[in-house]
Amino acid sequence: MDFLHRVFLGLTLVMLLLMAKQMTHDMIYKRRRSSSASSANSTQIVAQAFANVAISGHYFSHSFVWPATRWEEITRSSRVCLVTQGSVDRIFWMARQAENFGGPVSVAIYTPASDYAVATAMVSYMKRCFPAVEEYVSFHVMYPRKYPPKLSGEYDTLPLDCSDPEGVNRRLLVNLRDQNQSVIKHYPQNHMRNLARRACPCENVLTVDIDMVAAPNMNRMLSSFLNTTMQSAPCKKCAYVVPLYEIQDDVQFPSNKTELLDLIRDQKARIFHEKVYSKNQGNGRFHERWEVQPDNETSKEYRVLYDIETYEEQWEPLLVLPFNAPFFDERFVGFGCNRYSQVYELHLRKYKFQVLDTAFLCHRGFQTRANYQSWRPREIQENLQRYRTKQEIHKKLKIKF
Repeated sequence: MDFLHRVFLGLTLVMLLLMAKQMTHDMIYKRRRSSSASSANSTQIVAQAFANVAISGHYFSHSFVWPATRWEEITRSSRVCLVTQGSVDRIFWMARQAENFGGPVSVAIYTPASDYAVATAMVSYMKRCFPAVEEYVSFHVMYPRKYPPKLSGEYDTLPLDCSDPEGVNRRLLVNLRDQNQSVIKHYPQNHMRNLARRACPCENVLTVDIDMVAAPNMNRMLSSFLNTTMQSAPCKKCAYVVPLYEIQDDVQFPSNKTELLDLIRDQKARIFHEKVYSKNQGNGRFHERWEVQPDNETSKEYRVLYDIETYEEQWEPLLVLPFNAPFFDERFVGFGCNRYSQVYELHLRKYKFQVLDTAFLCHRGFQTRANYQSWRPREIQENLQRYRTKQEIHKKLKIKF
């Protein structure tokens, strides 16, 4: 029996796992409550997060459809979990992401209609080919009520090359996705970020998009830094900024900050969205303050390089946050501006933004407006309109607008 046949015969077991969703949620909730430094606050935040999913109305979600084999072990030993989300055409990034991060990764995959078949085959392939995915990554799914998961009844037997996850992903899309399936716009990024975050019981989370690749050994370096910080200078309201850069398509991902600085000098890397919308990462002041040779590249933990003393509107940093930090506002759907409200609330709550040295994330490809789909500018404008509701955050926090 070939590999893909075995995958689809196993789908009945997958559906049984979906029925266990509520039991899984209860387990995670109890564990978080027992491990949190402030159980009352954690309880309130988790309860509110579950409520948000229940009342969103437009989507169904299922946690731990494909759980990591070492999930309990690695979440106990790690101070931080990588939280991410993506569509089925980008699942291949999890192979590199899991190997680089080297710790617990919680990922929500968007699986409307036949995209579920693609996800099933691709996750099974990666678990077979990449031990880090098998051991570290727990996959969850979300889909619109109108487009429930659908299996593909016809497919060709494909050679699944373990050395080419991106190529395998493309072939599975061609063979398993219904080509008549319409493009579903208004992708629910914040719903999926919250779904993946709720599934991770670590004390801290770093939320990234699936193709924002972590620097090598990030989990070990972050966990060591957070352990040291907890012992020497505990900070309950610190938001640690991880610089995000984009690199040219034809260059290798840098393995350390020195290599990234070399790419920047050769104009083969630049700050994410620098040419598209500089405010996206602008308040991080990376050019002026971060792009300096590190004192100790071989250190086994990160350190704070500088504080961000000012706040600028429409800043969307990538942040390491404590578990009880605000979740993402699920009214923001589609692309663009969907992190604004969370960062603004952190600012109002007087979180301290501190930039980490030698930590970084990389996105493949220079971003240009020419790459945008025709409907993307409209979604950006819609989210900008939603951001005007930030006065609700002031009201919630009882701060004058």
